[in-house]
Amino acid sequence: VDIKEVWTLAISSLYTKKVICLEKMLKLVAFAAMAVLYGQPVTSMPDGFEDILVKDINHPMDILFLPDGELLVVTKVGKINILLDPDSGPDSEMIEALNIGDKVCTKNEQGICGVALHPEFGTTNRWIYVYYTFAKYGKTCETGLVNGPINRLSRFLLPESFIMDRDSEQILLETASLYKNWHQGGQIIFGNDKNIWLTIGDGGTTSLEDSREISWVTDHGKLFGKVIRITDTGGIPEDNPHTGADSVRCHLTGLVDYTKHPEGTKCQEVFVSGFRNPFRMSRDFEADHDRFFVNDVGASSWEETSEVTMDTAGSDYGWPSREGPCRKHKAENCGMFEHGHQEPTHWYQHPEGEKGAAMTAGVFVPSGIWPEEYDGNYLFVDYVGWFLFAIKEGNPDVCYDCNPPVSKYTQTLLGKVDKVVGMRF
Repeated sequence: VDIKEVWTLAISSLYTKKVICLEKMLKLVAFAAMAVLYGQPVTSMPDGFEDILVKDINHPMDILFLPDGELLVVTKVGKINILLDPDSGPDSEMIEALNIGDKVCTKNEQGICGVALHPEFGTTNRWIYVYYTFAKYGKTCETGLVNGPINRLSRFLLPESFIMDRDSEQILLETASLYKNWHQGGQIIFGNDKNIWLTIGDGGTTSLEDSREISWVTDHGKLFGKVIRITDTGGIPEDNPHTGADSVRCHLTGLVDYTKHPEGTKCQEVFVSGFRNPFRMSRDFEADHDRFFVNDVGASSWEETSEVTMDTAGSDYGWPSREGPCRKHKAENCGMFEHGHQEPTHWYQHPEGEKGAAMTAGVFVPSGIWPEEYDGNYLFVDYVGWFLFAIKEGNPDVCYDCNPPVSKYTQTLLGKVDKVVGMRF
């Protein structure tokens, strides 16, 4: 099958070592394929799907397909690899395009967390964007409110030779010092408007035991716990929610310096707030406007995905006062639509007696490439439970007043795949 006739859903994990394809025949000469990075064999998949080994790779985190069919794989430990002919399977030639492992922190959830191609890659430019944890202060990876590592968004040049010059790096944005080595966020997606949408986690700041517990995430003067929106060169789009006199750029330090600016000054990069660990986000490419589902990894009770569009600019999605459709750590008397926060789109409770506690990878299924029953589905994975789910709007049992509330999406278990953290068609 010609690589251009293959739709591949890329799936990756913090601890995975393999790339496979899950295929289902649609017609004689074309397949719908799902490329998966995993550590254990796939436990189960829907009828008709097959897993096919593509490559053994240590610590892959994300996958991109280049315009001519090559497969780009970034690893947690700071490498960007390119498979020249992924259709050829385990023997596919692989080029190490870049290695910045000497300056990437990799403790716990740190490392290279996300990657994206410019929408005009291969035509007007060859830009690639990388979000990674960097030991900025004193070259230490020890976290803390001061002088710890930071997360950085950079742009690199990926030449036709596939050998990247690390000196081509242009730094677009850096966060404040990371309080903990978890909740990094890190999904980079270009919108219809060719602006960058980036998820940034709370950096562990909601574990603070003082009044700052709430302010780091809900304060629009800090980048933690946000979805931000910037131009492809790091500038501020004119229609961002904070562009007035009460706002400043925060791309150099990740926060407003309140010794220089009044309390309440906002970061111009912030688009929406109120997230714990929005590790993965997916764009609906069939929508005629910018529409994203943000998967926010929950705490002790709920997992959720939330819709972000231009209409939700400036909204607060609830964390840390709310989790899923309820108050934090609650499952009853949730009080949806009574608190001024933006409600999640879909949610599920941590299942009793089963491991299910981290909604990570997600992706919209393009219409027409898989059997009709998959059209309009949103796929996502629970990292802890290895669950691969599909949701589709139209749940007849929707009930926002129930205890607990039920979303308007029907959720179906498709199978089980080990520790998935990234998916792309």
